[in-house]
Amino acid sequence: MPVSDIGPIGAGFADPVEHSQAIFRCVLDAMAHPGVSREIPVMPYAPAPLNAASTAVALTLLDDSTTVWLDAAADTNAVREFLAFHCGCPIVAQSDEAAFALVAGPMPSLDSFDYGSDEFPENSTTVIVQVAALESGSDVCFAGPGIKNFAFMGDPGMADGFWREWSDMGALYPRGVDLILTARSKLACMPRTVQRIEPARAPASERKPD
Repeated sequence: MPVSDIGPIGAGFADPVEHSQAIFRCVLDAMAHPGVSREIPVMPYAPAPLNAASTAVALTLLDDSTTVWLDAAADTNAVREFLAFHCGCPIVAQSDEAAFALVAGPMPSLDSFDYGSDEFPENSTTVIVQVAALESGSDVCFAGPGIKNFAFMGDPGMADGFWREWSDMGALYPRGVDLILTARSKLACMPRTVQRIEPARAPASERKPD
């Protein structure tokens, strides 16, 4: 493949097998503990505007059998060439046709993605979305499978109306999308099974970061 107009294509994982396995375990652990951020164990080169965590997840989960949609911010020559070279994933023009989405700008409406069907909910879109920060805090409170009592996280900076959409999507379970939130070298997961609740519903003794 020719080099990019802005320079050579960056390297992927130094050890593709070992490093992708390490990131996969990190994602699985984050899915099992919604809202709790994890530092990625491997730091790959990241083509702008992707951060290291988004790039690591892409290198691990994307291949020539997974369709990918890029939002306007992520849709750059550097990102396209990096994904084509390292992952071989086909890029689609419509977000609801994608198995995965990479969002580097404002979060689109959730219903712009494929929710799957009642028969095949696993055919939905997994959205890798870059957020302002993934920090400990008590701004957002979660409940649901994989969470003992409650889980808390700082405000990741989602757009106004996002949490209402997330609540509305929950009524369609098992349909819905799963989110992998990334910020620099951290990631956290929000599977469709979790619900955001008002922190006031949690006992005062539990209103603290997980």
